[in-house]
Amino acid sequence: MYEDTKFNFEDYCELVNQFDSCIDDYPFVIDIKNDKYFISEKALKRFNITCQLFSNIVYEHQKFVYKDDI
Repeated sequence: MYEDTKFNFEDYCELVNQFDSCIDDYPFVIDIKNDKYFISEKALKRFNITCQLFSNIVYEHQKFVYKDDI
């Protein structure tokens, strides 16, 4: 019947890529424990981000999020 499926960070990144073309938002995944952040390709152009996957989340996130939203 039900099979317990485990997802890892890369699986969620793939989901972000799959959803990117069919939604207007900018999906992302954060792995706080391992300091990894993955954001949709569409967001790269909108927010002038250099790559989809990066670390040093707090520092990098401040570059493209409105200061009062942090």
